Amino acid sequence: MKKFNGFERWFIKQAVENFIQQAEDDLIESERKGKNNLFAPGYFKMVGKELLIKVDELTLAKDLKNAMDYELMQASKNAEFNNKELN
Repeated sequence: MKKFNGFERWFIKQAVENFIQQAEDDLIESERKGKNNLFAPGYFKMVGKELLIKVDELTLAKDLKNAMDYELMQASKNAEFNNKELN
């Protein structure tokens, strides 16, 4: 079975995250308008999270490690930046 490379993983992840955000925003907007929804808020986040886990499982190990290292580095930088803003 072929696995995703790092770029393919990133591309799918961006698409899924954008869809989740749009779907959740649409749910909130339709609830605000008094409409009944088939899905509860948070449903798309839950399903999307499971989908992203599957994408990670189908990503080449070396590309996944590089991506995870990069994401950890970015999270660390963001945390440092937020701490500096608070002080």
